[in-house]
Amino acid sequence: MTELIAERARLAIVEHTRRLAESAVAAGPYAAVPTAPEWTVRDLVEHVGQTQHWVAEIIERRITDPTQLPTEMAVPPSDPGDWQTWLAESAQRVADACSDDALVDAPVFNAAGDDRSGTQFWLTSMLNEAVVHGYDAANAANAVNAATAENAANAANAANAASAPNAANAASAVNAATAANAANAANAANAATAASGGGAAGASGLVGVAGAAGVIRASDAGGRSVGTDVDGDVAAALITNHLAMLTSPTWEMRRTESAHAIRGTGQTLQWIATDTTGDEGAWFVERRPDGATWQPGTHQADVTITGPAGSLLLTMTRRLSLTDATGITITGDTDLIDHWLDNTAHVAG
Repeated sequence: MTELIAERARLAIVEHTRRLAESAVAAGPYAAVPTAPEWTVRDLVEHVGQTQHWVAEIIERRITDPTQLPTEMAVPPSDPGDWQTWLAESAQRVADACSDDALVDAPVFNAAGDDRSGTQFWLTSMLNEAVVHGYDAANAANAVNAATAENAANAANAANAASAPNAANAASAVNAATAANAANAANAANAATAASGGGAAGASGLVGVAGAAGVIRASDAGGRSVGTDVDGDVAAALITNHLAMLTSPTWEMRRTESAHAIRGTGQTLQWIATDTTGDEGAWFVERRPDGATWQPGTHQADVTITGPAGSLLLTMTRRLSLTDATGITITGDTDLIDHWLDNTAHVAG
């Protein structure tokens, strides 16, 4: 099974949690999370920070019995201004818990029940939390920015619409007054000329007022677009983790309906990442009567999904649709991939 170098994974947890925290603060505590509709941003921050502290405790205490897992959760700060510090602490704590010694020697419960050490399972799972929920937070921040920009544009348009008639009325009044004054002056001059036996021509002037409408962008309104890029090797490791979970005994036990739905009679699916090399960027799934299985590498398949590893990850975790993800191409039975994605959603977030 392809895994990231441990130090690379630890650093990525800290970095992606930092980005998540930045996005969360930009979005605000009550903002909705479009990719996790039942959550607000406050819920998202609470989930990520508490999960990181919870997993760190499992590893620190070397818990092997699932009945002994921690029951008390860390208390998040009520002030969003403290979110970045709190999440930085939780990310660093779980990264430190996943030390090289713990990865090799620590007896720790592995929720997937596969051949990884317990700490290796949790290290990759915490990276998945930071990356995928980091996308959720960035998406929420961008939605807030878009709404702010739209509201500002609407307000500007309304102000311009209100200003235009006022400006026109003012211009008309000025023009009328100017014309009257000019006419009066001309009449007076003509009268004087006539009286003196001469003739005079009068001219009137026109005063015009022009208005310009401005478009306010999200960045102008105080928002910012937060990057959601995921390196190919990180995304590839998380796809491996994702498939390991979907085909694990734990998934069969906890998500029985999903596990049964992705059984089949030999149907095959192939994912290929275009920004990785070798088997670390290729995943082959076979839907067997006794359960779905996966293996690294490329094989002839009923449907093949190709694209950057980050796009593949976000579609597999249902953060993006296949049509919205960047660089995705599908060849073969599209109904097969649609069925797979429809039946492999995680319940929470």
